Amino acid sequence: MRFTILGNYFNGSFSLPPTSGPDSVETINNKFSPANLADQLWFCPFDYRHVDEAITSSLNGFDLWRKLNIHERIKYLQKYFALFVQKKENIAEALALETGRPHWDINKELNFSIASITHQIERFSTNNNGQTWNSNNSTLYRPIGPCLIIGPYRNPIETITGQMVAALLAGNSIILKPSAHTCYSSQLLIECFHEAQLPVGVINLVQGDTEISRRLLKEKDIRIIFFSGVKEDARDVMEMASRHFGRTISLNISGKNFAVINDFSNIQRTLDHSIRACFQSTGQRFDSTSLILINRKIHEEFITKFHEEAKKLIIDHPNQNISEQAWPFMGPLISAQTVNQYLTFVGMAKREQFEEIMRGKNLEREPRGHYVSPSIHFAEKMINKGHFLSSEIIGPSCTFIAYDDVEEAIAIVNNNEFGLVASIYTEQEEIMRKCVDDLYVGKVYFNLPTIYNDFSTPYTSTKNSGNMQGGNIGMVSSCLYTKAITTYGTHNGEDI
Repeated sequence: MRFTILGNYFNGSFSLPPTSGPDSVETINNKFSPANLADQLWFCPFDYRHVDEAITSSLNGFDLWRKLNIHERIKYLQKYFALFVQKKENIAEALALETGRPHWDINKELNFSIASITHQIERFSTNNNGQTWNSNNSTLYRPIGPCLIIGPYRNPIETITGQMVAALLAGNSIILKPSAHTCYSSQLLIECFHEAQLPVGVINLVQGDTEISRRLLKEKDIRIIFFSGVKEDARDVMEMASRHFGRTISLNISGKNFAVINDFSNIQRTLDHSIRACFQSTGQRFDSTSLILINRKIHEEFITKFHEEAKKLIIDHPNQNISEQAWPFMGPLISAQTVNQYLTFVGMAKREQFEEIMRGKNLEREPRGHYVSPSIHFAEKMINKGHFLSSEIIGPSCTFIAYDDVEEAIAIVNNNEFGLVASIYTEQEEIMRKCVDDLYVGKVYFNLPTIYNDFSTPYTSTKNSGNMQGGNIGMVSSCLYTKAITTYGTHNGEDI
């Protein structure tokens, strides 16, 4: 056993649920690394009884935290930030083993989190944020209440830290329910908050499964909900969360992200971007590229070179140093279920008569893990029938579709049910302007991969990629409510 789970966190301390005796829990999560199925990382007991205690703790914490001004909150968060940086290597080691992602990939995520936290704190340190009332007419922005964060296993630290810091800066307390795949790395985050000595009850952690999430969502005292996951689970979250009014719900849903390759001045750079966007993190990121629309005039040369690059990728254990210069590019998928779903879609592509350029398959590695090869498919035109092109595929899957003009490419992107991000490769300003005006997605990148992320720019996830709530620095808008103050003698209207 590599790591020790301390249990759930509420009222300022960890509480490990009993695993023996009359009060023992019924569910224990035994976690093995997807990169080595013989390597048990930890075991984590799930205790439904702790939901009520976490709720009470978060209400008490909210009452303390909301009364602090923004500068007092920032002082606590700066302590947390220093501890996060100090524990970065420990978090990276845990996350690499829990998810199977190579260390270079994990470090990119953690470095992004560090830069994002820095930006959020700096931005709020110079912003009164509508907290002061001067007895005249005012618009104030106030914290809402306990915030529930249901975290993902895909880029979990990047996702969770952004949401937590936004909610805390706004003055809300937190209940974190992380993915069952990342219990230990999430615990390390909570330990940073604990050591930063935030007021008791501000930070809470409940480890658990889907049933824990359901019980938390049903609690009327939860006022803010951040959920990151797949569309089917997001529907369940919306159904349960909407039973109580007076909540803000922010959904971060993955889907089918597009790259549109119209022309380029540097083919190698575009190839490198496309390989990373499709296959980094084994294609399990929320912003991974799934479909590449490519100008018919250039598709043959580009796809041939893309295939050649894909065959060179090193796929192995995240800690496996192949040579002094070469670490694995890809690790395994997160679970056997994800492998089965990925291979099912590979078979579906063949049945729906897509041209198979590179077959996705199980890979034998030592030690044994959930390893697969990338898959590459091609279609002469968009095929609206069938399920392969319309379904979200979690895994290293890329499908090329040829197009004749940019209007056709834009129509394909807009007709898809998801709308998180699209990358456009072109040197033509006219095409750039047309994409800015006509594409219905939350983020548009020019000559950058879909997995690029600019934390300083807010965006909105459109269509089935979310529920039109802000991302990045825009997340704080989900954590505040607006209070209008008008005083007799200062308004412009007539008396009642």
